[in-house]
Amino acid sequence: MTRDNLHVITNAYVNKILIEDKKAVGVEYSLGEKHETVRCTKEVALCGGTVKSPQILMLSGIGPRSHLKSLGIECIADLPVGKNLQNHMSCQLKGHTNDEIDVLSVNDAMDPKYQEQYDLDQTGLLSSNVIESVAFIQTGLEKDIEWPDLQLFTLPMYYTSGPDEPTILGIKSKDLYPVFGYDDNQTDAMAHKGFTMLPFMLHPKSVVEITLASTDPKEPPIIDPHYLEDPHDVKVLAEGLRFSKRLAETGAMKAIGAQTIDIMMPGASGDAYSDENLEKYIRHIATTAYHQVGTCKMGSNDDVTAVVDPKMRVRGIKGLRVIDASIMPHLTSGNTNAPCIMIGERGADFIKSSR
Repeated sequence: MTRDNLHVITNAYVNKILIEDKKAVGVEYSLGEKHETVRCTKEVALCGGTVKSPQILMLSGIGPRSHLKSLGIECIADLPVGKNLQNHMSCQLKGHTNDEIDVLSVNDAMDPKYQEQYDLDQTGLLSSNVIESVAFIQTGLEKDIEWPDLQLFTLPMYYTSGPDEPTILGIKSKDLYPVFGYDDNQTDAMAHKGFTMLPFMLHPKSVVEITLASTDPKEPPIIDPHYLEDPHDVKVLAEGLRFSKRLAETGAMKAIGAQTIDIMMPGASGDAYSDENLEKYIRHIATTAYHQVGTCKMGSNDDVTAVVDPKMRVRGIKGLRVIDASIMPHLTSGNTNAPCIMIGERGADFIKSSR
């Protein structure tokens, strides 16, 4: 913050990128009720993320021509902005353990003695990072791939999302609470010691799209969630749940009294791990991992599906780069945090080398 060449404006809201003769020359932003502009002499680096970056580009006239025209926005560069949105999807398998082993319950997390122990020397139950182990798995559903299509997190905690978890997971009716292992007021769930296994589908075939809701920069864009539209994605998550079940039945897990909660969905046939029942369960409870990528896809100059080139420069516009997860052509086989750091570092190198 003490650098002479850095000026940070907080509580500002970017409206659009200023473009003249197909060159980015600055940014228009709102600060309270005022509209301000800042101009640049070299480049604009857009780092709004996978949702905001495509919105800002489209508001600036960079995006699918027909969509921009429908909103009365002049199209400066006809590019597939907002397409190709991909996200990791997850579901969960929970279970109980022996009460005497050291795993967390929500009641433990709120117990002053554990809080005090952690505050004094950073030990005890609260020193867990919660995600105690990670596995990368090939389901074998696609014989020609050489990378994992599942990532499995294991948590030493039965209750993961607080007292309103059923609502978060889309369990709207209290009639379904017992099916999912909850009582009406969650007291049992908060007291249980146990574990949670979270299989994540790494390479979805269902692709999502972002479009503008209006020309108002402060109105959120429309995200059309085609999640699990491709049946293959459901099959991958189903294999993740079956793998989790087998893992919970190993000797090491049985030694701590592991007992899974096997959910039988209303109206489904077969057992809890049949194709029909797992599909109903997954479509009811699956959630995203907030690993969105792809809406400003990077590609070669002859790739008609690409928004930026291999140096993160927006095609057809000078002096404008996108430097965030939106440029990733495909999801990585794992969390997106480290790849985003790499993208930022590489983007900085590109900017410095262009001086």
